[in-house]
Amino acid sequence: RGLNASGAGLGLTLCQNLLRLMDSEGLHVHSVYKRGSTFWFELNQQESLRIEFENEESFHLYLLNGEEPIKKPPEFNALMERDSSPCSMPKDEEKYIILLDDNAFNILALDVVIKERGFQTATFYDPELCLREIENKMGKVPYVACITDLEMPKMKGVEFMNHLREIQKVKRIEFPIVVCTGHVDEKTVQDLLRAGFDDFLTKPVLPEQLDRFFTRICEEVRRA
Repeated sequence: RGLNASGAGLGLTLCQNLLRLMDSEGLHVHSVYKRGSTFWFELNQQESLRIEFENEESFHLYLLNGEEPIKKPPEFNALMERDSSPCSMPKDEEKYIILLDDNAFNILALDVVIKERGFQTATFYDPELCLREIENKMGKVPYVACITDLEMPKMKGVEFMNHLREIQKVKRIEFPIVVCTGHVDEKTVQDLLRAGFDDFLTKPVLPEQLDRFFTRICEEVRRA
């Protein structure tokens, strides 16, 4: 009581659902008023996660079973099994979508789906490094869209979007900037669109939103 809480409250729900997908009983909690809360879960861990860093800005994540890669997590299935033929890039066309999020697992989820649609990704978890890289490579690397988180430690999504717009103006290169957020109430969405974002994706990302996103990107690439 009396505390200033923020956020949409998705965190615990997402954790609970992910644990159930991994055959866990889910989260347990012990809470003492004015002292704190302890959350825990039990998991029969047979799979492991390996993170490989290319450099300080780019990384790849792999689910492993021993030494061999295993199938993609089940929570991705609904996204990847959709018919992608109307809005996928041909394999011989290399187009990049920028992903910016300070949470590596959010990037993993989008990275898998985007590559299934034939696009390449440029992944970042630091907005300042992301802006420097884009400024250096825009015009050389064929960027066609940017998906950014809204709440990040070093720079908020709106501030990042404004900086990227300035780079686009100087370089005279335009592509959509999309915000990905758990704040999905109508007022927040409209405020973000008025602030200058071209579109939005929710967390967790809905398949129909991705269909809309990829259809728009492919149409703009074909017109270019």
